[in-house]
Amino acid sequence: MRFKGTFKFYFAFVCIMLLVLATIKMAKHSHDIDSTASARNFQWGEDRCIRCDMKIKDKYFAAQIINPDNNIVYRFDDIGCAVLWLNENHVTWENKAIIWVTDAKSGEWIMAQKALFLDDSITPMAFGFATYSTETLPPKSRPIVYDEINRRIKMIENSR
Repeated sequence: MRFKGTFKFYFAFVCIMLLVLATIKMAKHSHDIDSTASARNFQWGEDRCIRCDMKIKDKYFAAQIINPDNNIVYRFDDIGCAVLWLNENHVTWENKAIIWVTDAKSGEWIMAQKALFLDDSITPMAFGFATYSTETLPPKSRPIVYDEINRRIKMIENSR
């Protein structure tokens, strides 16, 4: 009799652990992003946006996308150009793309998927999204996450 109770306990424990591991694995693969990859340096005023060919001068609104399969870096003057470039080029590795954006206050690089955005700025391509970390986000602001700005950028472009 004691064996049945112990068996049920261990069976339940193993099932729960398997569910936890499956959840962790699904979460990891849903983004499948190498968060250890570093942002690459820009030559401000020299590098050009791959989408619009404008010189990238403003270090507070720049973005870059790294292809994790071959480490090729694509540079952009505005997060709007980066989002649209991914969409227009039907990038097969989009879910694995390593996307960096510069903090509008410090100029430091932040992973786009972890960044906070505000939609009240004048940006190089007039999409209006400024990026912040949790430390540099202005008080009392209502930030937007990457998935939402991704959707909004496509709407803005379609309305132009």
